[in-house]
Amino acid sequence: MRINNISCINSLYVNKTNNNHTKINNKTNSVAFTSVVSCALPENQDRYTAELMKNPDFREIKVHSTRPFRELATELAMVRMLDPDKKTRINILDCSDGSEAYAYAIALNEAFGKKAKEKFSIKGVDIAPYMIELAKTGKISCADAEKFYANYTPDDRLNSSPLKGNGWNKYLSKTSRPENFQNLVKQYPFLKYMEKDPVVGITLGRGMNWYEVNQKDLPQITFETGDMMMHTTSTKGMEAEVYVIANSAGYLLVENPDMFVYIFNNIKNANKDNNKDVYVVAGELENIMLNTPVGNQAGISRAKQAEIKDMIDFLGFNKMSKDTSKVPFRSRPENNIYKLEN
Repeated sequence: MRINNISCINSLYVNKTNNNHTKINNKTNSVAFTSVVSCALPENQDRYTAELMKNPDFREIKVHSTRPFRELATELAMVRMLDPDKKTRINILDCSDGSEAYAYAIALNEAFGKKAKEKFSIKGVDIAPYMIELAKTGKISCADAEKFYANYTPDDRLNSSPLKGNGWNKYLSKTSRPENFQNLVKQYPFLKYMEKDPVVGITLGRGMNWYEVNQKDLPQITFETGDMMMHTTSTKGMEAEVYVIANSAGYLLVENPDMFVYIFNNIKNANKDNNKDVYVVAGELENIMLNTPVGNQAGISRAKQAEIKDMIDFLGFNKMSKDTSKVPFRSRPENNIYKLEN
Protein backbone atom coordinates (compact mmCIF):
# COMPACT_ATOMS: atom_id res chain seq x y z
CA MET A 1 0.00 0.00 0.00
CA ARG A 2 1.04 3.57 -0.52
CA ILE A 3 0.88 6.29 2.11
CA ASN A 4 0.65 9.88 1.06
CA ASN A 5 0.57 12.11 4.03
CA ILE A 6 0.04 13.36 7.55
CA SER A 7 -2.97 15.03 9.12
CA CYS A 8 -3.58 18.29 10.89
CA ILE A 9 -2.59 17.10 14.36
CA ASN A 10 -5.07 17.90 17.14
CA SER A 11 -6.97 20.28 14.87
CA LEU A 12 -9.57 17.98 13.34
CA TYR A 13 -12.17 16.38 15.59
CA VAL A 14 -14.50 13.62 14.49
CA ASN A 15 -16.49 10.80 16.00
CA LYS A 16 -14.92 7.37 16.16
CA THR A 17 -15.10 5.57 12.86
CA ASN A 18 -14.56 2.13 11.40
CA ASN A 19 -12.53 3.60 8.55
CA ASN A 20 -9.34 1.55 8.47
CA HIS A 21 -7.34 4.41 6.98
CA THR A 22 -7.94 6.84 9.87
CA LYS A 23 -6.39 6.39 13.29
CA ILE A 24 -8.39 7.85 16.16
CA ASN A 25 -6.89 8.98 19.44
CA ASN A 26 -9.14 7.32 22.02
CA LYS A 27 -8.58 9.98 24.67
CA THR A 28 -9.16 13.15 22.67
CA ASN A 29 -11.17 11.69 19.80
CA SER A 30 -8.96 13.69 17.43
CA VAL A 31 -7.52 12.41 14.21
CA ALA A 32 -3.95 11.70 15.26
CA PHE A 33 -2.94 10.30 11.90
CA THR A 34 -4.43 9.66 8.52
CA SER A 35 -2.77 8.21 5.45
CA VAL A 36 -4.41 10.59 3.09
CA VAL A 37 -3.94 14.28 3.96
CA SER A 38 -1.04 15.54 1.93
CA CYS A 39 2.08 17.20 3.24
CA ALA A 40 3.13 18.08 -0.33
CA LEU A 41 2.49 21.33 -2.14
CA PRO A 42 0.31 22.30 -3.89
CA GLU A 43 -2.20 20.08 -2.13
CA ASN A 44 -4.42 21.58 0.53
CA GLN A 45 -4.78 19.76 3.86
CA ASP A 46 -8.15 21.15 4.89
CA ARG A 47 -9.78 20.39 1.56
CA TYR A 48 -8.31 16.90 1.50
CA THR A 49 -9.55 16.25 5.02
CA ALA A 50 -13.10 17.21 4.06
CA GLU A 51 -13.09 15.10 0.89
CA LEU A 52 -11.61 12.08 2.62
CA MET A 53 -14.05 12.11 5.51
CA LYS A 54 -17.09 12.14 3.25
CA ASN A 55 -15.93 9.94 0.39
CA PRO A 56 -14.69 6.37 1.03
CA ASP A 57 -13.74 5.89 -2.63
CA PHE A 58 -11.48 8.93 -2.57
CA ARG A 59 -9.88 7.70 0.66
CA GLU A 60 -9.14 4.38 -1.03
CA ILE A 61 -7.37 5.80 -4.06
CA LYS A 62 -5.29 8.13 -1.89
CA VAL A 63 -4.05 5.18 0.12
CA HIS A 64 -2.87 3.45 -3.05
CA SER A 65 -1.50 6.38 -5.02
CA THR A 66 0.94 9.25 -4.85
CA ARG A 67 1.10 12.62 -6.54
CA PRO A 68 3.70 12.87 -9.31
CA PHE A 69 7.04 14.40 -8.37
CA ARG A 70 6.02 15.22 -4.79
CA GLU A 71 9.47 14.20 -3.50
CA LEU A 72 11.43 15.61 -6.44
CA ALA A 73 13.80 17.63 -4.23
CA THR A 74 14.80 14.48 -2.32
CA GLU A 75 15.10 12.49 -5.55
CA LEU A 76 17.45 15.10 -7.02
CA ALA A 77 19.50 15.19 -3.82
CA MET A 78 19.78 11.38 -3.76
CA VAL A 79 20.81 11.12 -7.40
CA ARG A 80 23.54 13.72 -6.99
CA MET A 81 25.09 11.70 -4.17
CA LEU A 82 25.56 8.67 -6.42
CA ASP A 83 28.71 7.76 -8.34
CA PRO A 84 27.91 7.70 -12.09
CA ASP A 85 30.67 5.14 -12.65
CA LYS A 86 29.16 2.56 -10.28
CA LYS A 87 26.53 0.12 -11.42
CA THR A 88 23.50 1.03 -9.33
CA ARG A 89 20.00 -0.32 -8.69
CA ILE A 90 17.28 1.96 -7.31
CA ASN A 91 14.53 -0.05 -5.61
CA ILE A 92 11.22 1.81 -5.32
CA LEU A 93 9.32 -0.02 -2.58
CA ASP A 94 5.57 0.67 -2.84
CA CYS A 95 5.91 2.32 -6.24
CA SER A 96 2.21 3.10 -6.73
CA ASP A 97 1.44 4.18 -10.33
CA GLY A 98 5.11 4.36 -11.25
CA SER A 99 5.46 8.14 -11.17
CA GLU A 100 8.13 7.95 -8.45
CA ALA A 101 10.22 5.55 -10.51
CA TYR A 102 9.91 7.80 -13.55
CA ALA A 103 10.91 10.82 -11.44
CA TYR A 104 14.12 9.04 -10.42
CA ALA A 105 14.79 8.11 -14.04
CA ILE A 106 14.37 11.72 -15.13
CA ALA A 107 16.62 12.95 -12.33
CA LEU A 108 19.30 10.39 -13.28
CA ASN A 109 19.16 11.39 -16.93
CA GLU A 110 19.51 15.05 -16.04
CA ALA A 111 22.42 14.39 -13.71
CA PHE A 112 24.43 11.84 -15.70
CA GLY A 113 23.26 11.89 -19.33
CA LYS A 114 24.22 8.71 -21.24
CA LYS A 115 25.74 7.12 -18.13
CA ALA A 116 22.29 7.06 -16.54
CA LYS A 117 21.14 4.44 -19.02
CA GLU A 118 24.46 2.57 -18.96
CA LYS A 119 24.98 2.32 -15.21
CA PHE A 120 21.56 2.61 -13.55
CA SER A 121 18.42 0.51 -13.38
CA ILE A 122 15.19 1.01 -11.45
CA LYS A 123 12.84 -1.59 -10.02
CA GLY A 124 9.38 -0.66 -8.75
CA VAL A 125 7.35 -2.94 -6.48
CA ASP A 126 3.81 -2.48 -5.20
CA ILE A 127 1.43 -4.81 -3.40
CA ALA A 128 -1.54 -3.61 -5.50
CA PRO A 129 -1.55 -5.42 -8.88
CA TYR A 130 -3.75 -2.79 -10.56
CA MET A 131 -1.20 -0.09 -9.72
CA ILE A 132 1.53 -2.20 -11.29
CA GLU A 133 -0.65 -2.61 -14.40
CA LEU A 134 -0.90 1.16 -14.66
CA ALA A 135 2.79 1.69 -13.93
CA LYS A 136 3.75 -0.60 -16.80
CA THR A 137 1.80 1.56 -19.28
CA GLY A 138 4.29 4.41 -18.86
CA LYS A 139 1.41 6.85 -18.39
CA ILE A 140 0.69 9.01 -15.36
CA SER A 141 -2.28 11.18 -14.46
CA CYS A 142 -1.71 14.69 -13.14
CA ALA A 143 -3.15 18.20 -13.12
CA ASP A 144 -1.85 21.59 -14.22
CA ALA A 145 -1.20 22.41 -10.58
CA GLU A 146 1.17 19.47 -10.39
CA LYS A 147 3.01 20.62 -13.49
CA PHE A 148 3.62 23.88 -11.66
CA TYR A 149 4.76 21.98 -8.56
CA ALA A 150 7.15 19.87 -10.63
CA ASN A 151 8.87 23.10 -11.69
CA TYR A 152 9.52 23.96 -8.06
CA THR A 153 12.71 23.12 -6.17
CA PRO A 154 12.65 24.25 -2.52
CA ASP A 155 16.41 24.27 -2.07
CA ASP A 156 18.50 26.61 -4.21
CA ARG A 157 21.53 24.35 -3.77
CA LEU A 158 19.81 21.81 -6.02
CA ASN A 159 19.61 24.34 -8.85
CA SER A 160 16.66 24.13 -11.21
CA SER A 161 14.13 21.33 -11.39
CA PRO A 162 14.70 19.16 -14.47
CA LEU A 163 11.07 19.85 -15.41
CA LYS A 164 11.47 23.63 -15.59
CA GLY A 165 11.28 25.40 -18.93
CA ASN A 166 10.88 22.87 -21.73
CA GLY A 167 11.73 20.03 -19.35
CA TRP A 168 8.11 19.02 -18.95
CA ASN A 169 7.61 18.66 -22.70
CA LYS A 170 10.94 16.87 -23.02
CA TYR A 171 9.93 14.08 -20.67
CA LEU A 172 6.13 14.04 -20.71
CA SER A 173 3.59 14.48 -23.47
CA LYS A 174 -0.17 14.68 -23.17
CA THR A 175 -1.87 11.46 -24.22
CA SER A 176 -5.04 9.40 -23.87
CA ARG A 177 -5.83 7.18 -20.88
CA PRO A 178 -4.20 3.72 -20.78
CA GLU A 179 -6.11 1.09 -22.74
CA ASN A 180 -6.72 -1.03 -19.65
CA PHE A 181 -7.89 1.87 -17.47
CA GLN A 182 -11.63 1.45 -18.01
CA ASN A 183 -11.48 -2.27 -17.26
CA LEU A 184 -9.54 -1.58 -14.07
CA VAL A 185 -12.09 1.04 -12.99
CA LYS A 186 -14.87 -1.55 -13.36
CA GLN A 187 -13.02 -3.81 -10.92
CA TYR A 188 -11.74 -1.02 -8.65
CA PRO A 189 -14.18 1.94 -8.85
CA PHE A 190 -12.00 4.21 -6.69
CA LEU A 191 -9.45 4.40 -9.53
CA LYS A 192 -11.73 6.92 -11.26
CA TYR A 193 -10.24 9.51 -8.90
CA MET A 194 -6.96 9.26 -10.78
CA GLU A 195 -8.79 11.30 -13.42
CA LYS A 196 -11.18 13.19 -11.15
CA ASP A 197 -9.21 14.18 -8.08
CA PRO A 198 -11.54 16.76 -6.43
CA VAL A 199 -8.68 18.65 -4.78
CA VAL A 200 -5.68 18.76 -7.10
CA GLY A 201 -7.61 18.19 -10.31
CA ILE A 202 -10.65 20.37 -9.71
CA THR A 203 -9.98 22.82 -6.88
CA LEU A 204 -6.34 23.62 -7.59
CA GLY A 205 -6.05 22.67 -11.24
CA ARG A 206 -8.19 22.55 -14.35
CA GLY A 207 -8.90 18.87 -14.36
CA MET A 208 -6.62 15.88 -14.71
CA ASN A 209 -4.77 14.79 -17.84
CA TRP A 210 -2.82 11.69 -18.80
CA TYR A 211 0.83 12.10 -19.76
CA GLU A 212 3.12 9.57 -21.38
CA VAL A 213 6.72 9.37 -20.18
CA ASN A 214 9.35 9.56 -22.91
CA GLN A 215 11.62 6.68 -21.87
CA LYS A 216 13.98 6.80 -24.85
CA ASP A 217 17.07 7.99 -22.94
CA LEU A 218 16.02 6.92 -19.45
CA PRO A 219 17.45 4.05 -17.39
CA GLN A 220 15.68 0.70 -17.63
CA ILE A 221 12.60 0.52 -15.37
CA THR A 222 10.82 -2.70 -14.41
CA PHE A 223 7.71 -3.16 -12.28
CA GLU A 224 6.34 -6.14 -10.40
CA THR A 225 3.70 -6.93 -7.81
CA GLY A 226 5.04 -7.66 -4.34
CA ASP A 227 5.20 -6.78 -0.66
CA MET A 228 7.84 -4.13 0.09
CA MET A 229 9.12 -6.13 3.09
CA MET A 230 10.05 -8.97 0.75
CA HIS A 231 12.11 -6.75 -1.56
CA THR A 232 14.76 -5.39 0.79
CA THR A 233 17.19 -7.77 -0.89
CA SER A 234 20.58 -7.07 -2.45
CA THR A 235 20.87 -7.11 -6.24
CA LYS A 236 23.64 -9.31 -7.61
CA GLY A 237 26.20 -7.48 -9.71
CA MET A 238 25.42 -4.00 -8.36
CA GLU A 239 28.03 -1.73 -6.79
CA ALA A 240 25.46 0.55 -5.18
CA GLU A 241 21.92 0.01 -3.94
CA VAL A 242 19.21 2.55 -3.12
CA TYR A 243 16.00 1.59 -1.29
CA VAL A 244 13.18 4.14 -1.54
CA ILE A 245 10.52 3.89 1.19
CA ALA A 246 9.35 7.49 0.93
CA ASN A 247 5.87 8.08 2.39
CA SER A 248 5.02 4.39 2.57
CA ALA A 249 6.93 3.34 5.67
CA GLY A 250 4.74 5.73 7.64
CA TYR A 251 2.21 2.92 7.87
CA LEU A 252 4.76 0.94 9.83
CA LEU A 253 5.49 3.85 12.13
CA VAL A 254 1.82 4.02 13.07
CA GLU A 255 0.97 0.34 13.27
CA ASN A 256 4.25 -0.85 14.79
CA PRO A 257 7.14 1.65 14.96
CA ASP A 258 9.67 -1.16 15.39
CA MET A 259 8.81 -2.36 11.88
CA PHE A 260 10.23 0.88 10.49
CA VAL A 261 13.57 -0.10 12.03
CA TYR A 262 13.09 -3.65 10.74
CA ILE A 263 13.31 -2.33 7.16
CA PHE A 264 16.74 -0.89 7.89
CA ASN A 265 17.80 -4.09 9.62
CA ASN A 266 16.71 -6.18 6.61
CA ILE A 267 18.60 -3.92 4.24
CA LYS A 268 21.75 -4.07 6.36
CA ASN A 269 21.63 -7.87 6.57
CA ALA A 270 20.99 -8.20 2.82
CA ASN A 271 24.06 -6.10 2.02
CA LYS A 272 26.39 -7.47 4.68
CA ASP A 273 29.94 -7.87 3.39
CA ASN A 274 28.86 -6.82 -0.12
CA ASN A 275 31.13 -3.76 -0.20
CA LYS A 276 28.37 -1.64 -1.74
CA ASP A 277 27.24 1.94 -1.30
CA VAL A 278 23.84 1.49 0.37
CA TYR A 279 21.23 4.23 0.84
CA VAL A 280 17.71 4.31 2.26
CA VAL A 281 15.45 7.18 1.18
CA ALA A 282 12.55 8.01 3.46
CA GLY A 283 10.16 10.87 2.73
CA GLU A 284 8.96 14.10 4.24
CA LEU A 285 6.25 12.12 6.01
CA GLU A 286 8.69 9.97 7.97
CA ASN A 287 10.88 13.01 8.60
CA ILE A 288 7.93 14.88 10.08
CA MET A 289 6.85 11.96 12.21
CA LEU A 290 10.30 11.44 13.70
CA ASN A 291 11.46 15.04 14.01
CA THR A 292 8.45 17.04 15.15
CA PRO A 293 9.44 20.12 17.17
CA VAL A 294 6.21 20.20 19.18
CA GLY A 295 3.91 17.46 20.46
CA ASN A 296 3.74 13.90 19.18
CA GLN A 297 3.05 12.78 15.63
CA ALA A 298 0.77 9.82 15.02
CA GLY A 299 0.87 8.94 18.70
CA ILE A 300 4.62 8.30 18.60
CA SER A 301 6.07 9.60 21.86
CA ARG A 302 9.25 11.62 22.07
CA ALA A 303 10.85 8.67 23.86
CA LYS A 304 9.89 6.31 21.01
CA GLN A 305 11.14 8.75 18.42
CA ALA A 306 14.50 8.89 20.19
CA GLU A 307 14.56 5.08 20.44
CA ILE A 308 13.91 4.66 16.71
CA LYS A 309 16.68 7.13 15.85
CA ASP A 310 19.10 5.39 18.22
CA MET A 311 18.30 1.98 16.72
CA ILE A 312 18.85 3.23 13.16
CA ASP A 313 22.13 4.83 14.26
CA PHE A 314 23.15 1.59 15.97
CA LEU A 315 22.59 -0.33 12.73
CA GLY A 316 25.05 2.02 11.04
CA PHE A 317 22.72 4.25 9.01
CA ASN A 318 23.68 7.92 9.13
CA LYS A 319 21.57 10.79 7.85
CA MET A 320 23.20 12.69 5.02
CA SER A 321 22.22 15.90 6.81
CA LYS A 322 22.21 16.50 10.54
CA ASP A 323 20.07 19.62 10.19
CA THR A 324 16.79 18.85 11.96
CA SER A 325 16.36 22.29 13.48
CA LYS A 326 13.55 23.37 11.16
CA VAL A 327 10.00 22.17 10.91
CA PRO A 328 10.57 19.39 8.36
CA PHE A 329 8.07 20.63 5.75
CA ARG A 330 10.21 21.63 2.75
CA SER A 331 13.36 21.39 4.84
CA ARG A 332 16.72 20.10 3.64
CA PRO A 333 16.01 17.08 1.41
CA GLU A 334 19.16 15.35 2.72
CA ASN A 335 17.27 14.92 6.01
CA ASN A 336 15.32 12.14 4.28
CA ILE A 337 18.39 10.15 3.13
CA TYR A 338 20.35 7.61 5.15
CA LYS A 339 23.64 5.93 4.19
CA LEU A 340 24.87 2.63 5.59
CA GLU A 341 28.38 3.02 6.96
CA ASN A 342 30.13 -0.34 6.66
